[in-house]
Amino acid sequence: MSDFFDIGLYKHHLSTELFGDVLLVEKQIPSTNSALKARRDTPGESCHGLVLLAEHQTRGRGQHNREWISSPGKNLTFSLQVCPDRSERLLLLSLCMASSIRRVLNAIDADVRGRVSVKWPNDVLIDGRKVAGILTEGVFQGHKLEKVILGVGVNVHQSPGANNLDPDKTTSIHLETHRMVSREWLLASILNHFEEMYLQWESRSDILYRTVSHELDGFGRWVHVEVDGILRKDPVKFLGVNEYGSCLMLNEELNVDTFTHEQIRIITGREVGTKAS
Repeated sequence: MSDFFDIGLYKHHLSTELFGDVLLVEKQIPSTNSALKARRDTPGESCHGLVLLAEHQTRGRGQHNREWISSPGKNLTFSLQVCPDRSERLLLLSLCMASSIRRVLNAIDADVRGRVSVKWPNDVLIDGRKVAGILTEGVFQGHKLEKVILGVGVNVHQSPGANNLDPDKTTSIHLETHRMVSREWLLASILNHFEEMYLQWESRSDILYRTVSHELDGFGRWVHVEVDGILRKDPVKFLGVNEYGSCLMLNEELNVDTFTHEQIRIITGREVGTKAS
Protein backbone atom coordinates (compact mmCIF):
# COMPACT_ATOMS: atom_id res chain seq x y z
CA MET A 1 0.00 0.00 0.00
CA SER A 2 1.40 3.34 -1.07
CA ASP A 3 2.21 6.03 1.49
CA PHE A 4 1.07 8.66 -1.03
CA PHE A 5 -2.57 9.69 -0.88
CA ASP A 6 -4.50 8.69 -4.02
CA ILE A 7 -7.11 11.40 -4.69
CA GLY A 8 -8.80 9.33 -7.41
CA LEU A 9 -9.32 6.41 -5.04
CA TYR A 10 -10.60 8.78 -2.38
CA LYS A 11 -13.14 10.30 -4.79
CA HIS A 12 -14.28 6.79 -5.74
CA HIS A 13 -15.37 6.14 -2.14
CA LEU A 14 -16.80 9.62 -1.48
CA SER A 15 -20.61 9.88 -1.66
CA THR A 16 -21.18 13.32 -0.09
CA GLU A 17 -22.92 16.34 -1.57
CA LEU A 18 -21.49 19.00 0.75
CA PHE A 19 -18.15 17.88 2.12
CA GLY A 20 -14.84 16.75 0.67
CA ASP A 21 -15.30 17.37 -3.05
CA VAL A 22 -12.61 20.07 -2.83
CA LEU A 23 -9.56 18.34 -1.34
CA LEU A 24 -6.21 20.08 -0.95
CA VAL A 25 -3.22 17.85 -0.22
CA GLU A 26 0.03 19.16 1.24
CA LYS A 27 3.14 17.00 1.41
CA GLN A 28 4.30 18.71 4.61
CA ILE A 29 2.69 21.44 6.68
CA PRO A 30 2.94 22.56 10.32
CA SER A 31 -0.80 22.38 11.06
CA THR A 32 -3.83 21.88 8.81
CA ASN A 33 -6.03 23.77 11.28
CA SER A 34 -3.69 26.75 11.37
CA ALA A 35 -3.45 26.78 7.58
CA LEU A 36 -7.23 26.81 7.07
CA LYS A 37 -7.72 29.42 9.78
CA ALA A 38 -5.25 31.70 7.99
CA ARG A 39 -6.52 30.93 4.48
CA ARG A 40 -8.45 33.72 2.81
CA ASP A 41 -11.38 32.39 0.84
CA THR A 42 -11.95 33.81 -2.62
CA PRO A 43 -14.88 36.30 -2.61
CA GLY A 44 -18.01 34.61 -3.91
CA GLU A 45 -16.45 31.16 -3.57
CA SER A 46 -18.15 28.69 -1.25
CA CYS A 47 -15.53 26.92 0.86
CA HIS A 48 -18.10 25.05 2.93
CA GLY A 49 -16.84 21.47 2.96
CA LEU A 50 -13.24 22.20 1.94
CA VAL A 51 -10.76 19.60 3.21
CA LEU A 52 -7.03 20.11 3.72
CA LEU A 53 -4.98 16.94 4.19
CA ALA A 54 -1.33 16.74 5.23
CA GLU A 55 0.88 13.77 4.39
CA HIS A 56 3.15 14.99 7.17
CA GLN A 57 1.94 17.42 9.83
CA THR A 58 4.95 18.69 11.74
CA ARG A 59 3.22 20.74 14.42
CA GLY A 60 -0.21 19.20 14.79
CA ARG A 61 -2.19 20.51 17.75
CA GLY A 62 -4.61 18.73 20.04
CA GLN A 63 -6.83 19.96 22.83
CA HIS A 64 -5.18 22.43 25.25
CA ASN A 65 -2.37 22.95 22.67
CA ARG A 66 -1.02 19.44 23.18
CA GLU A 67 1.16 18.30 20.30
CA TRP A 68 -0.18 15.64 17.92
CA ILE A 69 2.83 13.67 16.68
CA SER A 70 2.47 11.79 13.39
CA SER A 71 4.81 9.84 11.12
CA PRO A 72 4.78 10.81 7.40
CA GLY A 73 2.27 8.84 5.32
CA LYS A 74 1.27 6.58 8.20
CA ASN A 75 -1.79 8.36 9.55
CA LEU A 76 -4.72 10.51 8.58
CA THR A 77 -4.31 14.18 9.47
CA PHE A 78 -6.81 16.59 7.94
CA SER A 79 -9.03 19.58 8.63
CA LEU A 80 -12.56 20.16 7.40
CA GLN A 81 -13.92 23.67 6.95
CA VAL A 82 -17.63 24.27 7.50
CA CYS A 83 -19.60 27.50 7.47
CA PRO A 84 -22.67 27.23 9.74
CA ASP A 85 -25.01 30.14 10.32
CA ARG A 86 -24.51 30.18 14.10
CA SER A 87 -21.65 29.72 16.52
CA GLU A 88 -23.63 27.81 19.14
CA ARG A 89 -23.45 24.02 19.63
CA LEU A 90 -19.92 23.72 18.23
CA LEU A 91 -19.05 21.25 20.97
CA LEU A 92 -21.81 18.96 19.74
CA LEU A 93 -20.44 19.36 16.21
CA SER A 94 -17.05 18.13 17.43
CA LEU A 95 -18.78 15.13 19.01
CA CYS A 96 -20.46 14.43 15.66
CA MET A 97 -17.03 14.11 14.06
CA ALA A 98 -15.87 11.78 16.83
CA SER A 99 -19.03 9.73 16.43
CA SER A 100 -18.47 9.51 12.66
CA ILE A 101 -14.97 8.13 13.24
CA ARG A 102 -16.34 5.63 15.75
CA ARG A 103 -18.88 4.34 13.25
CA VAL A 104 -16.27 3.90 10.55
CA LEU A 105 -13.98 2.00 12.93
CA ASN A 106 -16.84 -0.28 13.93
CA ALA A 107 -17.37 -1.12 10.25
CA ILE A 108 -13.75 -2.16 9.67
CA ASP A 109 -13.60 -5.31 11.77
CA ALA A 110 -16.10 -7.32 13.80
CA ASP A 111 -13.51 -7.75 16.56
CA VAL A 112 -13.33 -3.98 17.01
CA ARG A 113 -17.08 -3.41 17.01
CA GLY A 114 -18.31 -2.67 20.51
CA ARG A 115 -14.84 -1.73 21.77
CA VAL A 116 -14.84 1.78 20.27
CA SER A 117 -16.13 4.73 22.28
CA VAL A 118 -16.00 8.52 22.28
CA LYS A 119 -14.21 10.17 25.19
CA TRP A 120 -15.99 13.45 25.80
CA PRO A 121 -15.39 15.93 24.34
CA ASN A 122 -13.05 15.12 21.45
CA ASP A 123 -11.24 11.75 21.46
CA VAL A 124 -12.00 8.32 20.03
CA LEU A 125 -10.89 5.29 22.02
CA ILE A 126 -10.47 1.58 21.45
CA ASP A 127 -10.55 -0.25 24.77
CA GLY A 128 -9.68 3.00 26.51
CA ARG A 129 -6.68 3.84 24.34
CA LYS A 130 -6.72 6.87 22.05
CA VAL A 131 -6.89 6.19 18.33
CA ALA A 132 -8.15 9.58 17.12
CA GLY A 133 -8.58 13.16 18.30
CA ILE A 134 -10.48 16.23 17.13
CA LEU A 135 -9.67 19.92 17.56
CA THR A 136 -12.55 22.26 16.66
CA GLU A 137 -11.87 25.98 16.26
CA GLY A 138 -14.07 28.88 15.21
CA VAL A 139 -12.87 31.78 13.07
CA PHE A 140 -14.67 35.07 13.72
CA GLN A 141 -14.89 38.43 12.01
CA GLY A 142 -15.74 40.61 14.98
CA HIS A 143 -18.68 38.86 16.63
CA LYS A 144 -19.75 37.08 13.45
CA LEU A 145 -18.73 33.45 12.89
CA GLU A 146 -16.90 33.18 9.58
CA LYS A 147 -16.10 29.46 9.57
CA VAL A 148 -15.41 26.46 11.76
CA ILE A 149 -12.35 24.24 11.36
CA LEU A 150 -12.53 20.62 12.52
CA GLY A 151 -9.03 19.21 12.74
CA VAL A 152 -8.75 15.42 12.86
CA GLY A 153 -5.88 13.07 13.56
CA VAL A 154 -6.31 9.30 13.26
CA ASN A 155 -3.59 6.77 14.05
CA VAL A 156 -3.87 4.42 11.08
CA HIS A 157 -0.61 2.52 10.54
CA GLN A 158 1.61 4.20 13.09
CA SER A 159 2.85 1.95 15.88
CA PRO A 160 2.38 3.10 19.48
CA GLY A 161 5.78 3.75 20.96
CA ALA A 162 6.93 5.51 17.80
CA ASN A 163 7.59 9.24 18.17
CA ASN A 164 7.25 8.98 21.95
CA LEU A 165 3.62 7.82 21.83
CA ASP A 166 2.67 5.99 25.02
CA PRO A 167 1.49 2.44 24.09
CA ASP A 168 -0.55 2.30 27.31
CA LYS A 169 -2.61 5.32 26.25
CA THR A 170 -2.59 5.21 22.45
CA THR A 171 -3.24 2.67 19.74
CA SER A 172 -3.74 2.47 15.96
CA ILE A 173 -6.22 0.94 13.55
CA HIS A 174 -3.59 -1.48 12.25
CA LEU A 175 -2.65 -2.64 15.73
CA GLU A 176 -6.27 -3.33 16.66
CA THR A 177 -7.46 -4.89 13.39
CA HIS A 178 -4.25 -6.25 11.82
CA ARG A 179 -5.53 -4.77 8.56
CA MET A 180 -3.84 -2.33 6.19
CA VAL A 181 -6.74 0.09 5.97
CA SER A 182 -6.78 2.45 3.00
CA ARG A 183 -6.45 6.05 4.15
CA GLU A 184 -8.40 7.12 1.06
CA TRP A 185 -11.35 4.91 2.04
CA LEU A 186 -11.04 5.99 5.64
CA LEU A 187 -11.23 9.72 4.91
CA ALA A 188 -14.11 9.32 2.46
CA SER A 189 -16.05 7.12 4.90
CA ILE A 190 -15.58 9.58 7.78
CA LEU A 191 -16.87 12.44 5.62
CA ASN A 192 -19.80 10.33 4.36
CA HIS A 193 -20.93 9.67 7.93
CA PHE A 194 -20.20 13.20 9.13
CA GLU A 195 -22.32 14.78 6.41
CA GLU A 196 -25.34 12.77 7.61
CA MET A 197 -24.75 13.89 11.19
CA TYR A 198 -24.08 17.49 10.16
CA LEU A 199 -27.48 17.71 8.48
CA GLN A 200 -29.07 16.47 11.72
CA TRP A 201 -27.00 19.00 13.66
CA GLU A 202 -28.07 21.78 11.31
CA SER A 203 -31.75 20.87 11.73
CA ARG A 204 -31.32 20.72 15.54
CA SER A 205 -32.53 17.14 15.70
CA ASP A 206 -33.18 15.93 19.28
CA ILE A 207 -32.24 12.43 18.16
CA LEU A 208 -28.67 13.52 17.46
CA TYR A 209 -27.45 14.37 20.95
CA ARG A 210 -29.34 11.43 22.45
CA THR A 211 -27.65 9.08 20.01
CA VAL A 212 -24.21 10.59 20.62
CA SER A 213 -24.71 10.27 24.38
CA HIS A 214 -24.97 6.49 24.13
CA GLU A 215 -21.60 6.35 22.36
CA LEU A 216 -19.71 8.19 25.10
CA ASP A 217 -17.20 6.44 27.33
CA GLY A 218 -18.71 6.17 30.80
CA PHE A 219 -22.29 6.94 29.74
CA GLY A 220 -24.83 5.78 32.29
CA ARG A 221 -22.15 4.90 34.83
CA TRP A 222 -20.82 6.45 38.01
CA VAL A 223 -17.56 8.18 37.17
CA HIS A 224 -15.17 10.61 38.78
CA VAL A 225 -14.59 14.11 37.46
CA GLU A 226 -11.75 16.57 37.57
CA VAL A 227 -13.08 20.15 37.63
CA ASP A 228 -10.66 22.98 36.89
CA GLY A 229 -7.77 20.59 37.57
CA ILE A 230 -9.10 19.36 40.93
CA LEU A 231 -10.28 15.76 41.31
CA ARG A 232 -13.61 15.58 43.13
CA LYS A 233 -13.88 12.88 45.77
CA ASP A 234 -17.52 11.91 45.25
CA PRO A 235 -18.54 10.06 42.07
CA VAL A 236 -21.25 11.35 39.73
CA LYS A 237 -23.42 9.56 37.18
CA PHE A 238 -22.68 10.51 33.58
CA LEU A 239 -26.00 11.23 31.84
CA GLY A 240 -24.55 12.09 28.43
CA VAL A 241 -24.81 15.48 26.73
CA ASN A 242 -27.45 18.10 26.04
CA GLU A 243 -28.25 19.76 22.71
CA TYR A 244 -25.16 21.98 23.04
CA GLY A 245 -22.79 19.08 23.69
CA SER A 246 -22.24 20.03 27.34
CA CYS A 247 -22.05 17.01 29.62
CA LEU A 248 -24.67 16.28 32.26
CA MET A 249 -23.76 14.79 35.63
CA LEU A 250 -26.10 13.51 38.33
CA ASN A 251 -24.60 14.17 41.74
CA GLU A 252 -25.26 12.31 44.98
CA GLU A 253 -27.92 14.89 45.94
CA LEU A 254 -29.74 13.89 42.72
CA ASN A 255 -29.17 17.30 41.14
CA VAL A 256 -27.99 17.55 37.54
CA ASP A 257 -24.82 19.58 36.96
CA THR A 258 -23.92 20.87 33.49
CA PHE A 259 -20.28 21.27 32.45
CA THR A 260 -18.41 22.57 29.43
CA HIS A 261 -15.14 21.10 28.18
CA GLU A 262 -13.12 23.94 29.66
CA GLN A 263 -14.18 22.93 33.14
CA ILE A 264 -14.23 19.17 33.38
CA ARG A 265 -12.36 15.98 32.67
CA ILE A 266 -14.24 12.69 32.96
CA ILE A 267 -12.36 9.85 34.62
CA THR A 268 -13.84 6.38 34.17
CA GLY A 269 -13.34 3.52 36.59
CA ARG A 270 -10.15 2.26 34.94
CA GLU A 271 -8.56 5.69 35.34
CA VAL A 272 -9.41 6.34 38.98
CA GLY A 273 -6.22 6.43 41.02
CA THR A 274 -4.15 7.54 38.01
CA LYS A 275 -3.63 10.94 36.48
CA ALA A 276 -6.26 11.68 33.84
CA SER A 277 -5.03 11.71 30.27
